Amino acid sequence: MAKNQKRRKRMAKINALHTFVNANAYQLTAQLIDKHPNNKHHLLWPMIVNEAFALELFLKCLHEARRRSIWGHEPHDLFHKLSKADRKSIEIRYNAIIVGHPLYAIASAEGVPLDIESVLLRAQKLFTGGRYWHERIDLSKDSQGYATNAGVGSLSDAIRDLLYEIKPDWKTKIVNFKWTFPGKTQLTT
Repeated sequence: MAKNQKRRKRMAKINALHTFVNANAYQLTAQLIDKHPNNKHHLLWPMIVNEAFALELFLKCLHEARRRSIWGHEPHDLFHKLSKADRKSIEIRYNAIIVGHPLYAIASAEGVPLDIESVLLRAQKLFTGGRYWHERIDLSKDSQGYATNAGVGSLSDAIRDLLYEIKPDWKTKIVNFKWTFPGKTQLTT
């Protein structure tokens, strides 16, 4: 079977709710790490990795919720493949969320661009760069030369809000969701 046929077959089996649950879990993990009392420096990269992966998954989930198959890992590309209406809705939500972020004033005072395009450009290599920071992988920079995760979590929040509008039943489904492993193994807590 050709590589593209295998990919299409695998993509057809993806459940948008499962992607949403996964994205939400990574975003929540990033938030928990960020709020951890011992999060000074050693937990920074694990927090950023979770945040970056959540953004990728939320973007893929939105494509899936709109019944569009999508392949790729770059947030910038995934965002720009969304419909114009979805991009505009996300932008409106993001702009409302980001101004309420506790670090908004500091980032703005430092001159860090917080528009969606800048956030997406910086997010390009955060997942890989954060996992392998010890190898000094170059991170993606915005047009001003900043490499930071500023705005990534707020952008994920905006996409999650849109997904809840599209799929309001997910608010209750996520609470009752039970993870399973393929086969007979059951994941329990």
